[in-house]
This record gives sequence, structure tokens and C-alpha cells, in this order.
Amino acid sequence: MRFEDTSKNINIYNQGWNDCKAEMKADLEKAQLNEAYAIHDQMCAQAELADIHNSHKFIMDEKCSSQEKHCGCVPLLRAELTALKAANELQLQALIENQKDTIRAKRELAELELEADIYKKDFVETYEELRTLKGAINWYFKNLQVSITDEVLSLAFHSFKNKQAEADLRRDDEA
Repeated sequence: MRFEDTSKNINIYNQGWNDCKAEMKADLEKAQLNEAYAIHDQMCAQAELADIHNSHKFIMDEKCSSQEKHCGCVPLLRAELTALKAANELQLQALIENQKDTIRAKRELAELELEADIYKKDFVETYEELRTLKGAINWYFKNLQVSITDEVLSLAFHSFKNKQAEADLRRDDEA
């Protein structure tokens, strides 16, 4: 494997990671936008509730001086007010759930970034160790005119990474 091929692999890895980060950020922005909509809806519902409450006071004071005995508007208005309060509670619960989802998405994004940084660091360190090992082996076998090519190094590197991935999977299954 030539250095350019390794550089290309690292670039492909970085592109994949950047795509993953962009997708997570888009999800986070969507959750924040939904949270803003929920806050706006709650504020509108509270304003509407205050308007209805004030208009009901006016109707009650103007039309029903004896409160509930003549036209029956007060019980109807109380029922509407109760329904609006229940709707407001549901919106509040939706807002709380949305905030929890946003926090969860932020935490997951941070964990993914940390994990990707660890894997990227391991990848670069392992490749550099293999190149150093290749140089040492080439120097040792110089008298025998044997040389380790980049292709052999690439095969050894991928074999090492596959074994490492299998060990990680076994460890995850055991946990």
C-alpha cells in the first residue's frame, strides 16, 4: 500500500465521520427548532387563555349579574377554560419531552465524537507502528535481500484491524 492509498483511506474515513457529524447536528437543530415551536405554542395558548378569561369576566359581569342563574354562560365558560388548561398541560408535557430529547441528542453526539476521536487516534498510531516495524524488519533482513512491500504491510494492517474488531465484538457480546 502506498502512502497515497493510506491518505485516501484516511480521507474516506474523515469524510464518513464528517457526514455522521453533520447528520447528528441536523437532528440536534431539528430538536431545538421543535422545542422553540413548542415554547411559542405554549406562549400563544397562555395569551389566548388570558384573553378568554378576560372576555368571560366581561360577559359574566354584563349579562349575568346574578352569576349563573339567567343565561348559563358561566358554566360553559368554565368548561372552555378547563379544556384550555388541559390542552396547555399537554403542550407543557410535550415541551418537557422535547427538552429531554434535545439533551439526550447532545449527549449522544458528544459520545460519538469522543469515540470517533479514539478510533482515529488508534488508526493513525497503529499504522505508524506498522511502518516503523516494516523499516526494522527490512533493515534486519537486508542481508537476505528480502523486502517487505507496502502491499504486505497493508495486508498485515487490515488483518490486525479485523482481529481487533472481532475482539471488540466478542468483548461487547460478553458485556
